Amino acid sequence: MEHSTSIATGIDRFIELLRVDPSTAEHVVIVAPRSRQRKMNQVLGSSHYIGAPMYMEAKVRYLWYSDVLEIASRFENQQATKPDLVAAITRALRVPKAKPV
Repeated sequence: MEHSTSIATGIDRFIELLRVDPSTAEHVVIVAPRSRQRKMNQVLGSSHYIGAPMYMEAKVRYLWYSDVLEIASRFENQQATKPDLVAAITRALRVPKAKPV
């Protein structure tokens, strides 16, 4: 997602999605290069997204591109089941370390 869209724009899109379907909270995943970690922490830690009324820090999860590649390589030579893939992705998901300012 972040490859072609800024983190802030991506989060804005997620907010719109949550307005349509609130059940997507905690199922929203940003996939970005690890080099964008500082920017992600900055956006989620010192912006209007964190805390009331949005609480996006509790709704967004993220993966690095390297996490996705590692999961793909783990299963490339075997027929992965949906539960296996879900478990691998769930273990790799990261939660923003944002604190209200």
